Amino acid sequence: MFDVGVDGVQTIHQLIARADKASGLKQLYSNHRLTLSVDALVLKKEYRSLFSDEESRTLSSAKAYEPN
Repeated sequence: MFDVGVDGVQTIHQLIARADKASGLKQLYSNHRLTLSVDALVLKKEYRSLFSDEESRTLSSAKAYEPN
């Protein structure tokens, strides 16, 4: 799972690296709540500097699923 005692940013790095996050995105999408996803939060301008360009590119697909 996740390392006990790590801070929030480290936890998000771990989440980004996980391969099984699609099911969580599907659940958020079905409830029209993709804005609550880790993906959406990392892509916010105020948090982007905490993550690499590669991590941001990995997560940018979440915006494509945003319900209108």
